[in-house]
Amino acid sequence: RWHHSTLGPISPAVFVPIAEQIGVIEQMTDVLLRKACTIAARWPSHLMLGFNLSADQLVKPNAGLKLIATLAECNFPPRRFEAEVTETAIMKDVQAARLTIENLKAAGCRVSLDDFGTGYYSLSQIKDLPLDKIKIDKSFVDHICSDAKIGNIVRSIINMCGHLELGCVAEGIEERDQLKRLK
Repeated sequence: RWHHSTLGPISPAVFVPIAEQIGVIEQMTDVLLRKACTIAARWPSHLMLGFNLSADQLVKPNAGLKLIATLAECNFPPRRFEAEVTETAIMKDVQAARLTIENLKAAGCRVSLDDFGTGYYSLSQIKDLPLDKIKIDKSFVDHICSDAKIGNIVRSIINMCGHLELGCVAEGIEERDQLKRLK
């Protein structure tokens, strides 16, 4: 998240596309990753650092290798790093995204599919990606108690994750009823 002194809080949904458009996403990501690794290195060793990768970064040649090199420079263990990628980012260039994900996995990093259900990624393709976790988008959690169809979709995603031996996280739980329904 970015808190601008004049504009206040600015969502990544606003500033990331702008950074991509003007060609500074790689530099911005590098600075933020180094800062995040420096802070996370002081956390207890069982805690992970989750880091969102932009669509542009995910499909760049050697993106995974560059991320791994940055982790090494920061002395941050890859086993404590979780790259979060979106369906939309993967769809930008499936083959390039797969290579980045495979490189990260080979180094010991974890990879999660973030905001699941909001993109257009094929379920048949998910089974072929070396993912560790699927993160159910908050928009589903928001309506899990008020819309039976949404509840059925979430149940299906949870069951799919179990059958594919993937971890599953529901994002944005804000009410006890949502937590109860998810359990």
